[in-house]
Amino acid sequence: YITGGMALGAPIGGFGSVILLHHLQPANLLFVSIGLLIASNYIALIIWKTGIAPKRSATIATHPKQIPLMKLFKNPYLQAIFIAYIVASICTAIEVYQLFYIASTTLKQESLGKFMGKLFGYIGIAQLFIDFVLARILFKYVGVLNILLMLPILFILLGFGFLTYPILIFAAGMKFIDAGVSGTLGNIATQILLLPLPEKIRMHSQSILTGIMGTSARMFGGVILIIFSFCYLPIRYCSIIILISAFIWLWQIIRIIKLYKNKAHEETFS
Repeated sequence: YITGGMALGAPIGGFGSVILLHHLQPANLLFVSIGLLIASNYIALIIWKTGIAPKRSATIATHPKQIPLMKLFKNPYLQAIFIAYIVASICTAIEVYQLFYIASTTLKQESLGKFMGKLFGYIGIAQLFIDFVLARILFKYVGVLNILLMLPILFILLGFGFLTYPILIFAAGMKFIDAGVSGTLGNIATQILLLPLPEKIRMHSQSILTGIMGTSARMFGGVILIIFSFCYLPIRYCSIIILISAFIWLWQIIRIIKLYKNKAHEETFS
């Protein structure tokens, strides 16, 4: 429901932007964004003043002792999950740049704003449909591991497509798969992979994935893009980084499947 609530903002913001562009210049949408941010701070203030946190237990919870990162990396099951998450985040950083670059060079300013609004609107609708309808069906009949296997394969196919024909449809397709599918099913499946682990290990692994590794991987993707900009290479060659990352991602998912079947997630972390 949390991810579904977040996804609800995408079609409202996307299609709302298309409507506003009939009355505002694209640059003036920034003021709408600022107003929404100010309003969100006011809502947070209301929650802080009126919200009551539920009592979990009568005892005082203690913060778990920190586990060294290298200790977690020694476990092959967690190692494969970490690497898969890192290369997936690199794919995200590169494909976002590809989309904005090819869209800005293909479309005029007003058409660009409407296209982006509709794209993110449809992505939000897809996220809502997947979260509330499709996710349970797919996890039941397709399986967590098969869903994870599907994501890098889709990136590889679209990456080859953009490398061959650097057109907007392939760039938009990668964004749709990344935000609409990987951002929903992929995130849920990753959390499910961590469920069999001991609670202490799972908590630290989740914080490392979403905090350190995701941010570091996107920064690394940004550095790659800066290097590419100095080399003056055509935009299509950015897909080579996506393809390399996606193949590593696929390799790690295959590793995860083998390790999961061999009960590697049940190994102790002594």
